[in-house]
This record gives sequence, C-alpha cells and structure tokens, in this order.
Amino acid sequence: MLVWRERDARFDEIHDALPYPAWMPLAALLVTLLLLQVLATGIGMAVQASKGYTRFEPEI
Repeated sequence: MLVWRERDARFDEIHDALPYPAWMPLAALLVTLLLLQVLATGIGMAVQASKGYTRFEPEI
C-alpha cells in the first residue's frame, strides 16, 4: 500500500534522488529508540529517587 501511495504521489522518484545514504533512515530510527530508552530509564530512576530509593544499580 505504501509503495503504491508513493508512486501515485510521484514521491518515489524524489525519495530515490535524496542525497543521503540508504542506511541513514535506519540509523535515525535506532538513535531515536536509544534516546527513548535512556529517557525512560532516567524518568524511572527519578521517580524512584523521589520516593526515597537511593541504591541504583544501572548495568550497562
């Protein structure tokens, strides 16, 4: 469905001619997921700290 939508809007030719490498969208997605994970971890630790928990053990 998405392929046909791009073809109908003639966006497929524009998208193929963009000046960034093919791996760039995947890298952007992975960076976004990593940032969301770090943000969620930070918020979780902040909530625990606000409730008095002080023994954090983040394992990397």
